[in-house]
Amino acid sequence: MKTTIKKFLIILRALAFAIFVTFLPALIIAFFIADIDIAFGFMNFQSVPALIIGLFFAVAGLLFRIWATLAFYNHKLAVLRLTAQNKLISTGPYRFTRSPHYIGITLIFLGCAILVGSYLALVAVVPL
Repeated sequence: MKTTIKKFLIILRALAFAIFVTFLPALIIAFFIADIDIAFGFMNFQSVPALIIGLFFAVAGLLFRIWATLAFYNHKLAVLRLTAQNKLISTGPYRFTRSPHYIGITLIFLGCAILVGSYLALVAVVPL
């Protein structure tokens, strides 16, 4: 029973981290950039298909980020740490890439840019 509660709390912590550290700031930034679009006279491309596609990318990025965070927690590592952790993870999303957190962030920003329908926000995703 205790291990089930502990696993639930770990998943909840990873979800909260992904939402409050990545998803909400990305959405706020996308809305600000959408205002810049309007100031420059660009039309937003909001539509139902764009909302669905944007939501898909944002949720996919959120899930990928949570998966990467849980892989860290499963190996008793911290996601945010200023010193080396001296452990190489090669399971979970780390089988495919060495930086799944960045892939998750990029997908979240891409999804938020599509959600708000901002051309400049889409261009801002390219350097990520």
